Amino acid sequence: MAKNTKKKDKLKFNLLENGLDFIRSGIEDFFKRDDPRPRAHKYALLHIFAGTLLILKERLKREHPSLIFAKVEQAGQKDAHTINFDNILLRLKGCAGVILTQQDFDTLRDAQRSRNQIEHY
Repeated sequence: MAKNTKKKDKLKFNLLENGLDFIRSGIEDFFKRDDPRPRAHKYALLHIFAGTLLILKERLKREHPSLIFAKVEQAGQKDAHTINFDNILLRLKGCAGVILTQQDFDTLRDAQRSRNQIEHY
């Protein structure tokens, strides 16, 4: 039997593509059935929220690539941590001039609370 010498393509997405992929996954899995199961609700919420965070990070990255890192001086380091939801919102406003409406903010905050309940409790 001949060995497959072809290199496998690496799965690689930029922030925007990855965010959209998470959102797409959440929506597709949820709508696979006419009557989604609770597990479908769980993963739809987890994936859509994760995708939303990645898209918001992409917006920050467009302002300046270091803004997505918790410690901007560690930007580009493999083990550098990226910012959390609250810091995303603060930096979007303070560094990128993105102002969310109160309704948008409330919707994101409700989604975060729901995600935390599902993921941690």
